[in-house]
Amino acid sequence: MGSNKTRKPQDEELIRLIQAKKGNIQDIANAFSPKVSRQTVYNWIEKSKKLSAELAQAKESLLDFAESQMHLLIQGVPKFKRDKNGEFVLTKNKEKIFDGFVVPPNPNLIQFYLKTQGKSRGYVEKNELEVKHQIYEVDFSESEK
Repeated sequence: MGSNKTRKPQDEELIRLIQAKKGNIQDIANAFSPKVSRQTVYNWIEKSKKLSAELAQAKESLLDFAESQMHLLIQGVPKFKRDKNGEFVLTKNKEKIFDGFVVPPNPNLIQFYLKTQGKSRGYVEKNELEVKHQIYEVDFSESEK
């Protein structure tokens, strides 16, 4: 019986794929012909500190990108007035004239951001517990006779 094991590619090829696929293991696995399993790709990466570091960097870069997109959606994407030729209409101070939003600010993202990043400023959800019954103190130090 022949071996059904796929040959591990050179580190440079895996690094190129990790970067191109932004650390998505399934996409990396699908890039091989024949395709390999996700576990095979994980096994290749786990055996190399260099590949593990590259995967971690790719995932951090994608997280940075996602955060930057979230910040855009928190602010909203403004629309500015344009003339008939498509040029921006400017004020006397050469500033663009605001004309609404292409994408308005997202209140759900604002709330999410404040709950996760604004805790030190008091943006937290607190559960309040209201006690409706009187609490009695019981002393167990004396035994009953």
